[in-house]
Amino acid sequence: MQELIGWFCRNFEKRERNSSYIYNMNNEDKDHTLLISNAIGYMLKVIKSGQNDKKFKKEFNAIKHGDYDEFLDLIKEPQAFMVQWSHGVIKTEKFSKRSGDCDFAMIIAAGTSIETFLKKCFAEYGPIIDNDVSDLIFLRCAAFEISFRNHYNNMKVTQGISWAKKDLVDIIDEVCATKGISQNNTDALQQGRRFLNKVKGHKDHFNSWLDGIDAFNTAWNVRNEHSIQLY
Repeated sequence: MQELIGWFCRNFEKRERNSSYIYNMNNEDKDHTLLISNAIGYMLKVIKSGQNDKKFKKEFNAIKHGDYDEFLDLIKEPQAFMVQWSHGVIKTEKFSKRSGDCDFAMIIAAGTSIETFLKKCFAEYGPIIDNDVSDLIFLRCAAFEISFRNHYNNMKVTQGISWAKKDLVDIIDEVCATKGISQNNTDALQQGRRFLNKVKGHKDHFNSWLDGIDAFNTAWNVRNEHSIQLY
């Protein structure tokens, strides 16, 4: 498994077309190295390559939308062992979004399932070379969406509001409003979302891949500046 993740993460700096954009970004975070970022990032790469993702579409939709209960039900692997202490209560099993467990706990609990999912996807599609977008950008696109969903869902947990599916555009606006992020920075983050949609094959708001990557990197830096990270 480490070899698979290593293959996906390494040598992105050799992409001369994107290098100036990559090195202008903050590099203190490591969200893109997480297993969940690798799984989602790889499937984003599959989608952009034009390959048919129908075989894993349900699993991919569940994990990228942060629906970890659905994802666990689909993959059917046992939850990874962990110990959680909250308000004097120790919990070691049956973690669930719908019972109020936070997103990061669910990411850990789903670790075995995420690993199985990534292995199956890689076995199906194999190595993919993309000439427009570096592997690092794919990984960060994955971390961008999941980190916003993480912050939004955890915010709702503290408010005692049950988890429900929500569009990323609305999540970004609500997280920004709660954190007091300026309209200019909110707009920049929404541009990052639009680039993610471009990668997914949705409506294109950019003249070129380089323009989109530039906008995404700006959004990534705003995300980091306001600590909207997975850990």
